[in-house]
Amino acid sequence: MYKPGGAVILINNAAKKLLKVAGLSDIHNMVSAFPELVETLLSLKHGDKKLVKFSSEGETGYLSIFARSFLMREEKYILVSIQNIQAELEEKEMEAWQNLIKVLTHEIMNSITPISSMTATLLDMLGANQAKDSLAENHLGHEELEEMAEALKTIHQRSQGLMNFVNSYRNMTIIPSLNSNCCRFRISSREWKIS
Repeated sequence: MYKPGGAVILINNAAKKLLKVAGLSDIHNMVSAFPELVETLLSLKHGDKKLVKFSSEGETGYLSIFARSFLMREEKYILVSIQNIQAELEEKEMEAWQNLIKVLTHEIMNSITPISSMTATLLDMLGANQAKDSLAENHLGHEELEEMAEALKTIHQRSQGLMNFVNSYRNMTIIPSLNSNCCRFRISSREWKIS
């Protein structure tokens, strides 16, 4: 809580910890550490909600600021709520990446699966004696058949490699389940098991 000029009346322990200050008598005292925050606090009006980027000791994050102004003994005061929302933003970013990976792997697998399946079928057909006989009747020689088989093997191997690659990225979006055998802990002399 502070006056419109910047004189701080009250600051709670959570705000001190967030701003890394032992105490604060005036908002202007933070200008060297948090210039954007000071500018925002001094310009806040009743009901304003702002998002401020901050950096402190190599850490960068975002603060959500909500302001209420009120009169007490005919003096105006501004009460602000300041919350570090960096963890929530990182969580949302991780969710977005996971969703993107899911969509991409789904689309890639939809393209690769038929290629792999058709090449495997064609390889099986080339391997069968009746397929060789019918192709020989269509003027394909033994050398052409071998080249066709090699080309199909290459396509099949590459598509299988791509499918394995995509599956490994798909697995990044899956959170493994806990193994109950490894989730034991000891408090004093008593053992507990998470089930």
